[in-house]
Amino acid sequence: KFNLSLANYWLDLCETYHGARCNGDMLTSDLGPKDLLVIDVNQKCVTKLPKGAKYLALSYCWPTRKMFSALLSNLDELSCPGALGHRWSELPPVIQDTINLTSEFGEGYLWVDALCIIQDDQEQKSTQIAQMDQVYASALMTIV
Repeated sequence: KFNLSLANYWLDLCETYHGARCNGDMLTSDLGPKDLLVIDVNQKCVTKLPKGAKYLALSYCWPTRKMFSALLSNLDELSCPGALGHRWSELPPVIQDTINLTSEFGEGYLWVDALCIIQDDQEQKSTQIAQMDQVYASALMTIV
């Protein structure tokens, strides 16, 4: 069983003893926090990461079947508060669980590639895929 208080303890240790090495803004100016889409776990929608805000990231294997994802055609819908709540049953359990876990950690933002990279915008997708290492490195924590 997952022990949230133990995980919070580890996170506190990391923030206390690793300092700037774990908390620095490692994103490049090409991507930058102003351009990083994240899930607002409280509003259940996709939004731009506010400047200076912390976020968690999810690293996972995509399911073999087609998965609901962010597209140019649904980005406006996904940006409306409550949008992911209306699409909840279409999200894989790993994404549902991580949205809930992010909230349990007391954090407000989560980065998940399927919903935070616009899958049919090839230019944006290529740029962000090339910088995923920095997206993960800049996260408060990456959930695997």
